[in-house]
Amino acid sequence: DIVCAVNLQHNCLDAKCTNLSTKHVWQERIQTDQMKSILEHQPSLHYLLNTFSIHNYQHIHSFLPELLCEMPL
Repeated sequence: DIVCAVNLQHNCLDAKCTNLSTKHVWQERIQTDQMKSILEHQPSLHYLLNTFSIHNYQHIHSFLPELLCEMPL
């Protein structure tokens, strides 16, 4: 049974995602002169899960290994 959903975020800091590029912004199928920065993510098995700011914290906390439940210094 599904108890709750979680949102994991890629950890760019530890994965060292630094390769920036730019590309044109498209609006209604038309390429504009505006540019936006694009970050290329590097492969990583490390993700961020903030269990203190979500409403289903109790469910997630019960499935986490004890090591991950310790408070950082």
